[in-house]
Amino acid sequence: MASILCPKLALLAAICAVLVSLPSRVLATFPFYFQLPLPSGTAGSVDIVFNFQNDGPFTGISDGTVVVFNPLSFGFVQFATVVPNRDQTLCNGKNDPALYIQCGRPVSLGFNQSNYLYIGDANLGLFVVGPNGGLATPLISTVDGLPIGSLFGLDVDPNNELVYFTSFSQIYRLNNLSLAIGSGDRTGRLIRYDPATGTATTLLRNLAGPSGVAVCADSSCVIYVEKLSNTVSKLYLTGPNAGTVTVLLTNVINPDIINRSPSVGTNFFLSENIQPFVQYALRIDVNGNILKNISIDGPYNSVMDVTGVTQFFALDFYFGSLTATFVGKAIFYAL
Repeated sequence: MASILCPKLALLAAICAVLVSLPSRVLATFPFYFQLPLPSGTAGSVDIVFNFQNDGPFTGISDGTVVVFNPLSFGFVQFATVVPNRDQTLCNGKNDPALYIQCGRPVSLGFNQSNYLYIGDANLGLFVVGPNGGLATPLISTVDGLPIGSLFGLDVDPNNELVYFTSFSQIYRLNNLSLAIGSGDRTGRLIRYDPATGTATTLLRNLAGPSGVAVCADSSCVIYVEKLSNTVSKLYLTGPNAGTVTVLLTNVINPDIINRSPSVGTNFFLSENIQPFVQYALRIDVNGNILKNISIDGPYNSVMDVTGVTQFFALDFYFGSLTATFVGKAIFYAL
């Protein structure tokens, strides 16, 4: 009897060892959710950020405003706009793509150490606004003689304040991104803006719908997402591999924004949209290893998409969406 049990116990031990060595594929779930409602009539909080005083969350929404959450009123209030003389009667509380040019459509955001907020507008280009908000200052709308196109992802290097952002396409805009899927479009670019000189440099061209970008904690690289090719890649900025690209992940289904973890600077979070109403949060390291795969459910069981996952401190997570009328917050203890 013992001779039969021993091989079985050995096999069980071997299986357990394999499972323990592969934690990245153990699916977890967020146990607690909260909904932070956006202003009535609006939607589309694609990117969620906090400033360096831990104020926030800040997000851009469909009526052309950047809003910040006010915990006293438990609601979002206007922080910044990008269009001079913006018609509040026409724009406020709207979710109409036909108004994006007139009202603005801020999509991606990033703070520098001085709490100046860089704003990526989907159609109008790159802007910046001071710590107190208000009307943002336009910085650039063209690079290398070409319109930026559909600006989508943005991140600010906390070490040198260089701004990295993506141009999703020269052809497709935020209101018709669904047409880009399956189109074979490769007109996207990864661009760097230097606030000290006011100049922009195209780092990569011919990308397949680059959506998110995040700077590595030591400024040695940027991690970027190509939505149309379902890939996550790393561009080396320094060292012997500077200027070269390594593909980190393939077959990531409909990824969008990628964000650096504030608690572990070599880790990043991005969303994976398996199908409508089925989304996951992926935690990866700088080499593309999947460290955690977390099901996003709760209120998102009735939301078409999740565009980004933002970690605030260690336990709080916020979710962006192009279609949701709220910002979702979850608490997770096991990261």
